[in-house]
Amino acid sequence: MTKDEIFALIERVEKACPPECQVEIVPTKQSEEIWLVIVQFLSAQITPAAWTPDSTYWESEKLKSFFEENPALKKAYLWEKQTVHNLHYEKILPLLDDAAHFRAVYCHDRQFVFYAHTFGCFDDCANRFDYVGIKSRENEDIKYVGTCRHSDFLIEHLMVTRKEL
Repeated sequence: MTKDEIFALIERVEKACPPECQVEIVPTKQSEEIWLVIVQFLSAQITPAAWTPDSTYWESEKLKSFFEENPALKKAYLWEKQTVHNLHYEKILPLLDDAAHFRAVYCHDRQFVFYAHTFGCFDDCANRFDYVGIKSRENEDIKYVGTCRHSDFLIEHLMVTRKEL
């Protein structure tokens, strides 16, 4: 992609995102041309809608049980469902004309959601990120929902990894 195409895409993604978001698109070191779309929610506190998920909300009882034992991951998962999910599938993904060449990561504070095409992206850095990989119902991608010490470490890993994203 040319610089002009990248700047135009950044502008379209920024318009689709809430005003408290910062958007970047950066290249990765993948064997094929893969661009990383980074959406960072910068507000100090995002107040989720006041609701409690019902039993049909969870992907499975096993996952619900896992999240009950991991409150930080549960919080990240609820943030993904309440804030990121519809933004990604309804607004951002349609802007990415060639979705095969883009991966999206959304960050807020220590929480992240990364949409990939394969499992195993974080296998070699499990000590840096606490996450769960979930196969998406909408299409064939995988969403990693997790927490990290700092989103810069996560973004750096995604930019330089040679593992297939």
